[in-house]
Amino acid sequence: MRVSRTVVIVLAVVAAGVVAFLYIRGTFSSGDRQPTNVTQEGIILTAPVPGPEEITAASNGKAFSYPVGSRFTVLLDSSLYPENALSCAPPSSGVVRVVEAAKEARPPMYARTFEVVKAGTCTMTNTTFIAAIVVK
Repeated sequence: MRVSRTVVIVLAVVAAGVVAFLYIRGTFSSGDRQPTNVTQEGIILTAPVPGPEEITAASNGKAFSYPVGSRFTVLLDSSLYPENALSCAPPSSGVVRVVEAAKEARPPMYARTFEVVKAGTCTMTNTTFIAAIVVK
């Protein structure tokens, strides 16, 4: 039985597509790929600095480490970073939770206090503000 040239070409293209898909997913490695420790937004997570008590606009683009049980406050200008847009994603991570008794801030600033609940990573975002929270 003779296999046509078209069938061989189609099989080769399908095989190449499968290998490319698996490589992109990371289940097939060529040996030279290194695991990445960067958030989707480009924050490097390999060397987070110890987290401050207050995260401000000056903290934008940084990664902070906190121990479980610690608390920190995000202090931002509501005219630049609306309070209702502040979140730590993915919300299902459960890494932090909002503490109701937050610090006071003078308008247009606002303060939201978080407690670190469990190990993991979440990305604190608000419009153009972003900071990574790393808990080990």
